[in-house]
Amino acid sequence: GIPTKDLEVKNVLRLLKEPICLFGEDQYDKRNRLKRILVTRYDKLIIKNKGENIEEVEEFKNILKKYYIDFSKIYDTTSPEYQKVNELEDELRNKGIKKDDATTKSGISDHILKEKFYTESTEELKLSRIDITLKTLPRIYLYKEMINNFQNKYSREQYENY
Repeated sequence: GIPTKDLEVKNVLRLLKEPICLFGEDQYDKRNRLKRILVTRYDKLIIKNKGENIEEVEEFKNILKKYYIDFSKIYDTTSPEYQKVNELEDELRNKGIKKDDATTKSGISDHILKEKFYTESTEELKLSRIDITLKTLPRIYLYKEMINNFQNKYSREQYENY
């Protein structure tokens, strides 16, 4: 699990080269921020790593070992939620949003994008927004599934009898 002692949380943040304290942040907020940082880095460096940043991966693994942080139950690749996310990513990838799909009003494909853009932007910005959307939607879905499973795991009586 994630360290609970404030000193250990600060040390892990320091090792990850993150600020050890943000303005107005208490111990609980600090631990939640550490949790988000660790999950994001775990996803980036270990789950979706394609053999690059070997030094950074080893450094991250050493930090996890040093503080006994275990991610084995976060990403259960056999779980239906994980399979749904993979299917959703593949489906979005197969839809094949291309550069031509993000052209402006003066472009050929006016009929494709009919949403209003409130700010003028470059094609590069529009493409990056589409890319961000394609990458975040499956993760949002997985996060919501994990939260729902956690909330539905225990009944009210179990909480009251604790």
